[in-house]
Amino acid sequence: DLDPLEFGGNVTWQEPAVSDRVQDYLLYFAEDAIGTNRSPVGSIVPVGTSRELLAPEISQLPAFTHLVIYTRSYLVEQTTPGYFALSDTISIVSSIVFEDLDLDFNDLGSNITWTEPIVNQQVTEYYVYLADGSEPAKTLGDNGNMPWTGRSQLGVVSVGTDMLFVPPETPRNGYSHVVIYASSDLVEPLGPTAGQARQTTPQYLVVHDANASVSNVDFVGKDLDLEDLGGVVSWNAPGSDYDRVLSYVVYLSLDDIGTNRSQIEQDVPYGTNMLLTPPETPRNAYTRFVVYTKSTLVEQTTPTAHSLFDTSALARNLDFLDIDVDRGELAGNLTWDPPSDELHVVRYNVYLSENAYGLGRHYLGNVTVGIYELLVLLELLI
Repeated sequence: DLDPLEFGGNVTWQEPAVSDRVQDYLLYFAEDAIGTNRSPVGSIVPVGTSRELLAPEISQLPAFTHLVIYTRSYLVEQTTPGYFALSDTISIVSSIVFEDLDLDFNDLGSNITWTEPIVNQQVTEYYVYLADGSEPAKTLGDNGNMPWTGRSQLGVVSVGTDMLFVPPETPRNGYSHVVIYASSDLVEPLGPTAGQARQTTPQYLVVHDANASVSNVDFVGKDLDLEDLGGVVSWNAPGSDYDRVLSYVVYLSLDDIGTNRSQIEQDVPYGTNMLLTPPETPRNAYTRFVVYTKSTLVEQTTPTAHSLFDTSALARNLDFLDIDVDRGELAGNLTWDPPSDELHVVRYNVYLSENAYGLGRHYLGNVTVGIYELLVLLELLI
């Protein structure tokens, strides 16, 4: 039994050379070698047997220091026992470390590491759990048993291993602690059965559930064509656990949770809080920008979203009166009305084109915003 002040294991002894008057053996824990304040342990062992398996979790309290064994005849128990000084095997892990690298709240993921006990000869495995406290709760069941209800197993590793990987997106389910139990084998010598003694008092670590999401996502559209996007997506860095953020990933999405998302450009390193969406990026059916944080382990699964507004600014009511009377030449004043939203317009570029979509266009000139006419040069050959 690997808990402090608790015992469990195999007791063996050598029977007396003359045992024809011995009926059985009685085992006790006592405060000294002569059986002071003794307390019975185990079963009554019949003569001819020289071993007894003591179940785990036998308390050493109040202050037992010896195991004493008395022979008993059919008449009386002897007064001077054989004895053995108790040595309490304590094997508890230490220095548990768990840095959660799943950046979604209520999801966990990363390596749990610990330092193995210095005395670990009896240890066979380590059992790792999420738990509701440093000593997980038990609940009385319908059958009278006391099953564990305050813990959920993460894994089991063999002695010699000091790490367990917790996959990303492991639900925390309200648990507040990581607890680790050392386990030993209680094997009955020469027998076919084996039992397992697991610590009842684990080592523990309070879990810090990382939560690192950006805020205040914004987009300023600079591509003035309808159904085309272009401009800067910006955001504020996470207010907590930012030291675990490696980069940001920006997508176009159909909704707030990243459905059918399409990444814009490459990952943005931590420390930069904006990304240029290239001009003429097709909007398609997307309705949101979504921004994810990413650690060295994984990208978060719940992004921060921003509703997409497609900026469109088309000049209206174009008018041109040709005052050059020669065939194949143009001259005159081109006028137009400004778009309904002129916020992002800085100038108007004017072209002569083969069709309404700018095919084979020829640059004529430009004017700054606020001016809505351009004089086309005389004798321009068309």
